[in-house]
Amino acid sequence: MAALVSACVRAPLTGIGLAVEMTGRGDLTLQLLAASLGAMVVAMVLKSEPIYESLKRRMLEQEIVMEDSQRSGSHARAFALQRRPKVTAS
Repeated sequence: MAALVSACVRAPLTGIGLAVEMTGRGDLTLQLLAASLGAMVVAMVLKSEPIYESLKRRMLEQEIVMEDSQRSGSHARAFALQRRPKVTAS
């Protein structure tokens, strides 16, 4: 669990704290630290964006689309733009 939180959120100490608190196994802290750091390194090598960063970007994109649609008065266009899959260059 600590490794998953570390990879998704990039918060290894939070993941370790949650895992230790939920399990009551403070003796595994060093192993949890190793797993969390390993998961973070793998996520960084794979260039995976942290979950909160991607959610923030998505919310800002939707806000911009809604502002543009309100200016033009076309709500159908805004809905179509929101539903459009995002294409990213690799």
